[in-house]
Amino acid sequence: KQAIIDSLKAFGQRHNDESLVTEAALAQAWLQSLESTPKKLKTALMREFIASSIKKKDHISTARAYRTLAELYWRIDENYELAFECYFKNIETGKLLTEDVYPEMMTDCASIGKAYYSFKEYPKAIMYLKEGLQHKPPDKMAPIQSDIRNTIGLYYQKVNNLDSSDYFFNQVLQNETSRHEEWKGIAMGNLGYNQYLRDDYAKAIPLLEQDIAITAKYNNPEFGNKSIIWLANIYLSQNNIEKAEKMAMLAKYYTESKNLFDHYQFLYPLLSKLYSAKGDLRTGQQYLDSSLWAKDSVERKFSSMQLARAQQKIESEQRQQ
Repeated sequence: KQAIIDSLKAFGQRHNDESLVTEAALAQAWLQSLESTPKKLKTALMREFIASSIKKKDHISTARAYRTLAELYWRIDENYELAFECYFKNIETGKLLTEDVYPEMMTDCASIGKAYYSFKEYPKAIMYLKEGLQHKPPDKMAPIQSDIRNTIGLYYQKVNNLDSSDYFFNQVLQNETSRHEEWKGIAMGNLGYNQYLRDDYAKAIPLLEQDIAITAKYNNPEFGNKSIIWLANIYLSQNNIEKAEKMAMLAKYYTESKNLFDHYQFLYPLLSKLYSAKGDLRTGQQYLDSSLWAKDSVERKFSSMQLARAQQKIESEQRQQ
């Protein structure tokens, strides 16, 4: 990787291509950050790059670098407050540019919107996500538009506004008519879950099945695992124990093999009902106990993130003072 970056930089210098030299410098800073260990993020080159870009009034490079740094703080360092600071600076800098020279505002809005969504700060999340939809996608094939619409659809699903949720999931389907079939599968699965919540199983089943088929086609079963769980629940409610068990065991396999921690809170209640329906009340009770543990574990995981961010906010304020 380093050799490729060096060759790009040298090529740019030979041909007086300042944009290529700048891109190589950003790639170099990004590569250094990837060598970091958790909680020990290397940001020296990235900070130097940002300082240099600001000095040269290169708003494009500054905006892109701030978004890259935010993502590194989020994923590697788990410093959510510093990540938000960088996301804000990314947005502020991007607003200094016109869309023809900086077609990345949709991506920028999506990044900060999804960050807020992770912390369940839904009003701010939806504000940024909907703002993102006002901008043009960075390119014709960019899936970011579908990602935004899907997230907004999930929000409306959470607040039980299923009609609005359907609208945004259907927008994903219309947007992805001839591309990104994986996103079509995700949207179908979410539409299927909306029908499941309405107890309209006749409409839910084919949508969930299509999601499962598409994710299997692209060997991404983790994206369709919840659809497998909802389908198993439907079969169980219809007293089709054989089909329910087949789907439940498949969901159990994917949850465990793909380490889908957040899915246990949905899987264990299903398994509890399944074994109880089969007359194995002891195993059913064990899975009921496990379902309570899974739900509590997810809540504790989220609480620890909130606590970390609160502490980081205090440290950030002290640093600024």
